Amino acid sequence: MAVTINEKPHLIDFAGNLLTCKLTGTPVNVAGRKAVTQWRIATMPRINHSFTVAYGGKEFVFIVKSIATARNEAYYIGSETHILDKKAELISKIAENYEISRDFQVTVSDTLEITFTALSFGGENVSLSSSDTLASFSLISTTPGIARSLKGGYKLFACLEIIRSVNAAVQQTKTPPMLFDVDSSHKAAIPLTLLRSCFSQIDIPGINEAFRAYVLQYATIRYSLIYSDYYDGRVQLLKRLPHRFATCGKVNEASKSLNLPDWITPVNETAKLSKRRYPTNYGCDSGLTVNSFKELPQFVYFMLFYEEGDNDYSCELQTRVDILNADGSRVNNINPGSVSITNFNIIRIPLSVESLSLTEHSTGILSYTVRIYPTNAPERVWKRTFILKEKPYFAHLFFCKTNTAFWKAFTPTMRAKKKGWKEKWSKKTD
Repeated sequence: MAVTINEKPHLIDFAGNLLTCKLTGTPVNVAGRKAVTQWRIATMPRINHSFTVAYGGKEFVFIVKSIATARNEAYYIGSETHILDKKAELISKIAENYEISRDFQVTVSDTLEITFTALSFGGENVSLSSSDTLASFSLISTTPGIARSLKGGYKLFACLEIIRSVNAAVQQTKTPPMLFDVDSSHKAAIPLTLLRSCFSQIDIPGINEAFRAYVLQYATIRYSLIYSDYYDGRVQLLKRLPHRFATCGKVNEASKSLNLPDWITPVNETAKLSKRRYPTNYGCDSGLTVNSFKELPQFVYFMLFYEEGDNDYSCELQTRVDILNADGSRVNNINPGSVSITNFNIIRIPLSVESLSLTEHSTGILSYTVRIYPTNAPERVWKRTFILKEKPYFAHLFFCKTNTAFWKAFTPTMRAKKKGWKEKWSKKTD
């Protein structure tokens, strides 16, 4: 029997969280069997006679004594009259004996059937005897033990196959091979934290992007775990976990374990992200009202990772905009157009005044509300309201002419590279 996966990441998961894949190995070559011996005690030995337990060259001799004499002695057995008292005495002196209990689990029934089960695979069968010829012990059954044998130098082999975008080109790589020891349950957790290093590039939006869907190339990666048994110095038959997706982000652990978002979705769905057939807003809470200004870029992100769909599966998103003008008038249900998202992607949609071409509809905008929803599911609407303020001071661009006749641009939020820049700057300007 080969290694198996008993816990795997979700189809879409977050690399910022602790991702693991848990494997169950097969280090056992021969399963082994524990020795079991069952005796029935019909008649206990009389006082001053022995009760001997022997196995594997070890011998434990107990002497039957009066109840008072035997009470505090480990190798004295009290001469009880009632059968349940006899049972309790056998448990106390034999089943709970320190040396015997290290090798066997001993049980005693109400009819004084005493069973010795070896704690380790293999083990010896147990014999009972007595110096009293009137004592009666009968052997019920024996199961010989078989020692368990393990595969030589057993470990679990694993490596990751990663598909990602690098400089706008698709790159497929594999990590170096890794070997993992298994625990007492033959399990090992394969950490996937090295996936975080795959997000070295980011998708930088343009300041004046036109209205359309921009697929994020660097926000997600595809990966597959290749794994196998490893023993006798060789990697055995390779197995592969079907491709999963990791995204550059992090959610709270409770949401992550259920594969749910921890941000506000349009209809507060409880379905897993990988089970949603319609796009879900990605990290952008629905229903917010935010301050903005006319020239400020605004964006919303949507994701679609529908596990039951193929690579060609896609959904169309409709966009509608309602404008509230400064004079109290409204322009409603403006249609900037629709965008499409294909399966296993995250997209960015620009929502600034310019990208939505809102100045074609009004020049006195006080606020505007954007609604985005799937064409086939208009009730799943994402909504956000932008209140336009006067352009703040920090967003203005200033130009100064230097004594070398060059014009230098700066904003009030620029930081100096060295102390005292204001004084030096003022001395160099005309």
